[in-house]
Amino acid sequence: MWRAIFAVVFVFVIITVRAQPGCPPPFGVQNELKKYHIAAGVGLTHLYGDIHKAGTLGKALFIKGDYQIKRGLYAGVEGQFGILEAMEDNILANSNRYAKNSYMAGGLMVTFHPFEFFALGNGFQTSALDVLKNSFYVGVGVLGIMNNYKDDVFRDEGYYLLDYKGPVPPGNYGPIDHYNEKGIPVFKKKINSVTIPTVNIGFAVPVNRRYSKSGNYWSVLVNGQFNFANNDLLDGYMPYDDQFRRIGTKNDMYTMYSLGARYSF
Repeated sequence: MWRAIFAVVFVFVIITVRAQPGCPPPFGVQNELKKYHIAAGVGLTHLYGDIHKAGTLGKALFIKGDYQIKRGLYAGVEGQFGILEAMEDNILANSNRYAKNSYMAGGLMVTFHPFEFFALGNGFQTSALDVLKNSFYVGVGVLGIMNNYKDDVFRDEGYYLLDYKGPVPPGNYGPIDHYNEKGIPVFKKKINSVTIPTVNIGFAVPVNRRYSKSGNYWSVLVNGQFNFANNDLLDGYMPYDDQFRRIGTKNDMYTMYSLGARYSF
């Protein structure tokens, strides 16, 4: 279903780009630079952590507000609400670990449209190529992430037995909340992370800019986002060996590929 949705939107964007140059400019306001931009959309998330060959996808919503500092350069805020999940499929290792993280994120973003920024004159779009070039953007920012795992992180059943005497299996390890009466650690279910950085790349293709009476217009957003966390805890695990020494130093990350709409005014 998601592939079909993306295909429909892609075709719509191509048709929109081709239609823009042929539309007459009857109102004379389409060249105005809009200071404020509000966007929202949906996307698919993919978590990259300590779970082997995780192919599970999560879902997320995003909202974003931008202010144009100058043509082609924007600063703004972004919020996300969604799920990061992963399930291990490793028959040889006889492992079935899983993680499901209900997360909220918010932070600051800077967005740069390079072709629009360096365009000569007023940057008026006169061809389909101009539309695509000026729609292309890259961005960078920082997100604070609130992770909530609840009971959706796999722990070996033996770890919970009342007569369990050994150390916590390394594959179960994560951030410690407290120790129980037997001295066995109980893991946290809520953890905070920060992205350093978040990177965006995409297109914001205007739909009705050339024939808007007010000069305000809508755009279709197609975005790829790459979020690099400052810790190894997005999936609820921090791998240790049997001596409780951390294995490796690679932090977790997740991607989000999204479709949305933006209103400029």
